[in-house]
Amino acid sequence: MMLGIKCVGSRAMGMLGVHVRALGSFRSRGAPFEEVARKNVLRNTSLVCPRSWHRLGSTLTSCNLLPSNVQLNWTNGTSSIFSFMWLRDHCPQSMHETSRQRMVQTVAIPQTIKAENIAFTNEELVVNWEHGEGCYDKDAHESRFLLNWLHSNQYGFHPQREEGGCEFRVNDLLQPVEYIHPETWKGQGFEIEKHSVKDKFAHKEIFCSLLRDGLVHITNMPEGKDEIRNVLLQFGLLRRTFYANDVWELKPVDPKDVNDTAMTNIMLPPHTDCTYHQEPPGLQLFSCLQNEAIGGRSWFVDGRAIYEKLKEVSLDAAVFFKNTPLQFQCIEKNIYIKASGPVFSVDGKDNLIKFRYNNDDRAPLSGMSADTVDAFYYYLPALTEVMVSDELGKRVKIEENEMIVVDNHRCLHAREAFTGLREFVGAYIDMDHFHSQCRLHGVELKR
Repeated sequence: MMLGIKCVGSRAMGMLGVHVRALGSFRSRGAPFEEVARKNVLRNTSLVCPRSWHRLGSTLTSCNLLPSNVQLNWTNGTSSIFSFMWLRDHCPQSMHETSRQRMVQTVAIPQTIKAENIAFTNEELVVNWEHGEGCYDKDAHESRFLLNWLHSNQYGFHPQREEGGCEFRVNDLLQPVEYIHPETWKGQGFEIEKHSVKDKFAHKEIFCSLLRDGLVHITNMPEGKDEIRNVLLQFGLLRRTFYANDVWELKPVDPKDVNDTAMTNIMLPPHTDCTYHQEPPGLQLFSCLQNEAIGGRSWFVDGRAIYEKLKEVSLDAAVFFKNTPLQFQCIEKNIYIKASGPVFSVDGKDNLIKFRYNNDDRAPLSGMSADTVDAFYYYLPALTEVMVSDELGKRVKIEENEMIVVDNHRCLHAREAFTGLREFVGAYIDMDHFHSQCRLHGVELKR
């Protein structure tokens, strides 16, 4: 049945000779989702979502073809505008069939490109482009966009809070994504959320805890390196380093073999790892094999809390460590890695997005002005006092067959001095791979 759709700017539309039409459903009724998704994966950059995945507002009441863009009017009462340029640039039918990479040169699309007509169903927006001599498309070309995909990728849009105060958007590929907001924590009263992996790995619940708090406590870890590796891989691909292919061991070694102070039993102050890499690993995972030590509690601090506290104690110090890149290095046999970055990297709203500091790995302050070097030593005590304060720190003994996963871009870790047996294995995971796992399981960090 044809639906009547009111066009905005009818005079202009008449001059352009364009029209808007509504179509019935293209798909046979009762087709299973898996079959529909398989058939559509090659003709669209996103899979067709089951009807239960249609969030509020992801279907249309009407659409309007304007002189240079398309206006979509959603069932939640909001509207969004997509320029012709944007739509042609993101045309699903102009993506590579298997890699889903763009197969057009964006700069080749003329700014004056025009749509000939548009239509919509419960699931799709269909755009037919002007074609022929003098047009970008010489032959007829039709773009088909999933409404869920358009709703979640509209620009100039901020996700609406829905059910239970959470934020949702439709994932480009699989399912609705719940936005998780980071929550700053501080002090011994903070309880690290625990999750057992004895019977199953609860991906979404574990990832939510890690995104929210920057660390999570895993219990009932299996025994055996291969079995532990399988659990580690649930968080993402393990990062290869110059001292281990993937899983590394952490225990005191003979003094002559120490290549990192982590391989001793001395106290390690709060720090983040691999500050000497251009992109430090996103996650650090510590799985305990044995812990009969006296002392040796693990110690964690939220970098978000450090930044906020330092701004209270010394705003000048916070600004200095936000604006001044420091150099860090790692020197071993046949290895000399060096990188620089500020202690605090923040977004446009001054929210911390990355903490980088390890005094043990800090390189000489070479190349800096004398005033900057003096300022570093002047402000460092304030930063250090906040980092090691009991007000912010959380200390916990990690027992055998337990694991702590730490967001290395946010939370600092440390260790008390100890005597006795204390043995861990662990790994690094790049943040890109962890966030990929999060999205695949329906959650995403919302800064």
